[in-house]
Amino acid sequence: MRLRPATPDDVALLRHWDAQPHVVASDPNDDWQWETELLRTPAWRESLIAEVDGRPVGFLEIIDPQREDSHYWGDCGPGLRAIDIWIGEAADLGRGLGTRMMLMAIERCFADPSVRAIVLDPLSRNVRAQRFYQRLGFRHVEDRWFGPDHCAVHRLDRWSPGAGTPTEALTVREAPEAEIRALQLSVLRPDGPLPTDGPMPAAAVHVGAFDDRMPVGAATVLPADWPGPGVLPAPAWQLRGMVVRADRRGAGIGGRVLDGAIRAARERGAVGLWAQARVPALGLYTSAGWAVVGPEWDKPGAGPHQFVTLG
Repeated sequence: MRLRPATPDDVALLRHWDAQPHVVASDPNDDWQWETELLRTPAWRESLIAEVDGRPVGFLEIIDPQREDSHYWGDCGPGLRAIDIWIGEAADLGRGLGTRMMLMAIERCFADPSVRAIVLDPLSRNVRAQRFYQRLGFRHVEDRWFGPDHCAVHRLDRWSPGAGTPTEALTVREAPEAEIRALQLSVLRPDGPLPTDGPMPAAAVHVGAFDDRMPVGAATVLPADWPGPGVLPAPAWQLRGMVVRADRRGAGIGGRVLDGAIRAARERGAVGLWAQARVPALGLYTSAGWAVVGPEWDKPGAGPHQFVTLG
């Protein structure tokens, strides 16, 4: 999946999606005025089309509600983002596409350190949508009328040290790839897969940190020869896809996932472990006893990296 800007060329597609019964049911009273709005690109809004293998599957809009010109959210102060999302065709419902889109949206919002929370306004009668958002960590904060629509406002706050210790309620366990892959891709591949990406080998083992059923951290380990400088004890295993969801970083989740991934590899005979670590994440590894090896290099499409090892 990738997100691309919506353009005037998408008007016919969006008008078609607007007429689908499941879209009408979730948003019955709005006219999005696509012909006009897609000609505008205000700094406070991103209007995005989600595509899978080049096929449009959904629409996503992220706004800064303080700066949005209709003041739909009222006087809400700085540091917020509001999201609207829908899947275009009924045949694409129930395939996990909405989860992928929302995870990518969460990453996109909290990439800005000034953003402290995300808000949503599903209809109060749309219990299914509310449960979906709650699985992602949103909490119901109030019922509110927006024009003719009675909505159940939900909010997702960025974790901060004053918010308690969310790691206590998490379960860290091995998991099927399907449970954690959407999170890994939303963090590591927000613009779609790289040419060098391929399917995970059958021997790969996946570990996730779960808040209820929703993964908020994940990593994968698999047997792989050490490609870097020097010697690493064999058998060697590689750590890949080490991620923590944007709103939960700084809470110790990464350390727990890393411990779980190391344990999973050791239980299967790994002696040496290695990873191609993103440079901004080196502190996670060095604090856990990993060594940084060799020079920094730029991984195309993924930014600066260095090798890290654990003997």
